[in-house]
Amino acid sequence: MNEIEQSIRTGERVRVRQNGVDVAAVIPIEDLEFLEQVEEDYDVLEAMEAIDEVSKGGKLIPWEVLRAELLKE
Repeated sequence: MNEIEQSIRTGERVRVRQNGVDVAAVIPIEDLEFLEQVEEDYDVLEAMEAIDEVSKGGKLIPWEVLRAELLKE
C-alpha cells in the first residue's frame, strides 16, 4: 500500500522517505485545511499589527527603497 492509500485508509499522517530520509508527508485534507487556516489567521494578525504600528507613528518605507534593499540580497 502506498503512502496516499495508507493516509486515506487510516486518516493518519504518513511520512514519505527516500533513501532513509523524510522528504514529504501525506496528511488528511482536514489537517491541510486547518494548517491553511492557521497560516491565514497569522497573516491577518501580522497585517493588523503592522497597521497598528503605522497608525501609532511608525515609519513607512517607500516601495522603491524597500525594493532596492530586497534586490541587493
